Amino acid sequence: MKRSILIGFMCAMVYQLFSTPCGTTHSIIHQQSTDSLWIAVEQLQVQEEEQVIQLNQLTKALAEQKAEIDKIDTQILAQNDTMGAIIQNITILQDELQKQNDIHSKNHGSIVQVTDLLLPARKWNLILQIACLVGMVLLAGWFFYISRKKVDGTLRLIQQGQDRIEEQIGLCNMMLSAMPSPSTNEEPLKAVESTASEHSFAIKIADEIARMENNLVRMDPNEKGFKQISKSVKRIKENLYAEGYEIVDMLGKPYDDGMKAIANFVYDETLVQGQQVISSIIKPQINYNGEMIQSSQITVSQNI
Repeated sequence: MKRSILIGFMCAMVYQLFSTPCGTTHSIIHQQSTDSLWIAVEQLQVQEEEQVIQLNQLTKALAEQKAEIDKIDTQILAQNDTMGAIIQNITILQDELQKQNDIHSKNHGSIVQVTDLLLPARKWNLILQIACLVGMVLLAGWFFYISRKKVDGTLRLIQQGQDRIEEQIGLCNMMLSAMPSPSTNEEPLKAVESTASEHSFAIKIADEIARMENNLVRMDPNEKGFKQISKSVKRIKENLYAEGYEIVDMLGKPYDDGMKAIANFVYDETLVQGQQVISSIIKPQINYNGEMIQSSQITVSQNI
């Protein structure tokens, strides 16, 4: 539209130019008109470019709005499909619920019929319930009797353990009183031959110490009498050592094939594969003044 106006304006200016007489004045007017015309043309071109830019922006915005509308339309279609599927599922569930109601009605009718048939047997059911109750009471009494016997047996075992501990404590005290106390004022012991008769008392005491240590290993360290027995055993061993007797400590140590001992082997799956441990001392190894007077007899637990 603006281009048409511009072309018409230029034609009018040209017609005015050629229709007037020639001369200096007219040349000046012609020049001014031409300049004005070009200025107007440039302004119109600038305006046209701005309008083109605005048009492009509007076209781009319109395209974006159209794309957004298409996206919304797609989402609406998807939601419509989802709503349709939900409505279809609701319809199916309603049909299934109706079927379950029909089945429930039929089952209820069957239960009523069976109940009517079983009414005469209610008396026998009551009798059976009473019999079951009596049987449960008798069974509970029997279980109580068995449990009481087990408790009594456990109490007896505990009492026996306490008696054994007291017996061992008494034995320790007896051995301590029977052994001579070491004294630094006494002269050194003369060398004697290591015969069984000369060392029989010390060997007997050492065997008893080994038996006590085997029992201590199996006892709970917090059990009453444990500390007292341990201290007594330690004192007896110290007194024997002062008299030249050494009881070799082997209990709980790894077993070596080079040991001078008679070994009995037992399998123990709790040990590491290939491990051998001395788990019990039947007879301890006893040395007198550095010479062995009794070889050990031991039990070795192994996982081989």
